[in-house]
Amino acid sequence: MNISFIPESCKGEAALFEGSLVIRMPTADERCDYLAEANINFEDLKVAGGTAYLKPVASMMRSSYEHIVKIDLKKKADGKKITTVDDLKYDNDCFGILSELATKMTNGGFLLGKTSP
Repeated sequence: MNISFIPESCKGEAALFEGSLVIRMPTADERCDYLAEANINFEDLKVAGGTAYLKPVASMMRSSYEHIVKIDLKKKADGKKITTVDDLKYDNDCFGILSELATKMTNGGFLLGKTSP
């Protein structure tokens, strides 16, 4: 099942990008595997704060790449198009998009039949 995903950085007056991604939603068992691979202990993250979340987020990002079906993003500042996973991975301005996608992929934040809010 695919869904259109509009990242937060594409919304509002201060949006850095325009466009969306098409994502193949993870199955329940894939989400469980991703969480296990990331070795996430949510209680520890709440207490530790700071950079404690970076390793699990990086693991979840790597897991999310295979779920990206299509990328159609454009930077508002310079018109640069982001159309590949490599574009997302190597452009520092895309970190927020990748971390948002990874989080939604693992916490069940996507709903069938709806574009992301």
